[in-house]
Amino acid sequence: MLPGLFETTSLLLALIGKFVPGGKIPGRPFVISPANIELQAALGVVMLGVGAGISKGLLLFRVGLCLLPRDSICYWVWRAEKNHVGRSLMGQLAAGDNTRLLALLAAGFICGGLWEAWNLGARTKWIYSVPFFDELKIGEMPVLGFAVFRPSLWNVMRWSTR
Repeated sequence: MLPGLFETTSLLLALIGKFVPGGKIPGRPFVISPANIELQAALGVVMLGVGAGISKGLLLFRVGLCLLPRDSICYWVWRAEKNHVGRSLMGQLAAGDNTRLLALLAAGFICGGLWEAWNLGARTKWIYSVPFFDELKIGEMPVLGFAVFRPSLWNVMRWSTR
């Protein structure tokens, strides 16, 4: 699953580099203060506690616990560098470069759509359940599941810090 996601991300980054003027998707730069970094790391630790305490559900907490502290550390270690590409998503966003984040999200959408299409016609398949939102589905996935589908952020951070 993850190799396909990262290969799709690489393809999208190459296409963005070739066809988008300037080779990147600009965004509004912002300033990151030490308080922001500490808050993000603390929020990740809280998510770790909540995610570890609840075995089922709250995928956002279990995934967020991996992203927030790790990206804070990566940003802090590489904060003096002008180019944060491949070091931290927070540094890239702070510099006004949304390219990698948008490519990762688009790759997650593309791969998720393909996997769901293959799952729909499979003889043995995954059947997803989102409490209170199971009635409205696209294939076997409830619509709310598509809203929160994204790549595993732990592996996204490993990818972005290469």
